[in-house]
Amino acid sequence: MEKEIIIITGGANGLGLELVKQSIEKGLFVCNIDRDCEKVDNLNNTYKDNYRGFIGDISDEEFVKNSIKDAPWVPSARAAA
Repeated sequence: MEKEIIIITGGANGLGLELVKQSIEKGLFVCNIDRDCEKVDNLNNTYKDNYRGFIGDISDEEFVKNSIKDAPWVPSARAAA
């Protein structure tokens, strides 16, 4: 059975970060979009199997399209990981 996926924006700090942690504790796979490169990279290293962080701004339509295309629920992205 595959994990359920949650998409969180602003998950590198504050309430968003707490939501990331609680979601992972509940067994969800977290996709986080945030602009804080260093914190997203740290989360990628900490939660390797349960987290994928995207560095960017959700107001950028091209970024959002590319992030969805490269997300872990796409079989080709899973195979490349």
